[in-house]
Amino acid sequence: MPLSFIGFGFSLELLGVGLGTVVCSRVLGEQASARRVAATLIALAVVNAASIFADELLQLLVRFVAGLIGGVLVGATISAIVRSAAPTRNSAIYLTGQTVVQFGIALLLTGLISPRFGSNGSFVVIALFALGALPFTLHLRPVALSQSAEQDADFAPLQWHHWTALLVIGLVMASLSSVVSYSEVHLAALELPQELVDLAIPIVLIGQILGGCVAMVLSGRVSHSWLIPIMILGICASMIALGITTKAPQLLLLYAAVGFGWMFLGPFFVGWLLALDPTYSVARLFAAAQLLGIAVGPLAVGAVDGSVKLTTSLAGAATLAAIVFFFLVSLRAQQQTTPEHSRM
Repeated sequence: MPLSFIGFGFSLELLGVGLGTVVCSRVLGEQASARRVAATLIALAVVNAASIFADELLQLLVRFVAGLIGGVLVGATISAIVRSAAPTRNSAIYLTGQTVVQFGIALLLTGLISPRFGSNGSFVVIALFALGALPFTLHLRPVALSQSAEQDADFAPLQWHHWTALLVIGLVMASLSSVVSYSEVHLAALELPQELVDLAIPIVLIGQILGGCVAMVLSGRVSHSWLIPIMILGICASMIALGITTKAPQLLLLYAAVGFGWMFLGPFFVGWLLALDPTYSVARLFAAAQLLGIAVGPLAVGAVDGSVKLTTSLAGAATLAAIVFFFLVSLRAQQQTTPEHSRM
């Protein structure tokens, strides 16, 4: 298959994951019980195995369905995390651990499985991983996916600033993923050695793991009200620098910084959403906003089919828009809390 087709399929699967997080409670019901999670894992294994028999067009549908099912599991995890006693720290642990596992599986598939058994062998291994997770479901306790009775009494539809907060996350993640998806093409266009080109994605992943670890250390110790805009500004500066830098060491360092910001911001976004809406309604959509943004970024790059300067310019503009929207949301949140304090 052409690389463009594979990239489109990957983005389509990510879109499925994002949508799957939204329909999570519909699929798993009011309780994410061990039995329902186990059934979802089995369905995920079956769909991944079905990829072996799918042709090009059917493959897109199969991968989208696999994304939907995987998104249901992600949604259940996020729903449990935002209800935990330390959601920022736990989300950092989850996101970092997830990245480490993905890194390990990617090395296994590309270094051992695919060279010997092809893509079909990789799909079988992915299906086996889903089945291998089944024993862990025996230790799961039911986690409520709906709001408590007290929260139901005060429940109201999401307001515009809640949706804008989710848009901030989507814009930041879209800008990051668009630049990362273009990284190898970018380095190759500069006629750098292939060894350096091949380092682009691993460097981003290492930056992600480091960012998640730092987020774990700082969770609960710093305020998201100033940290988030400063980090987004730093990401914007990295985008601008990527568009003008041509030397390999600086480029790899910048891609590491992009990975760092990618993972570092996630946990603090969760804390920000919980501060905006303590009923968890907005925070539960964090994964959907993040994943949909990650999926849209590469699709946007593919649509414009431009140079690295255009890609980084669009990414920089998206992050600047995210900062503007962040302050709009913060201003609205302050306006909501001020009347409450004046009545006290």
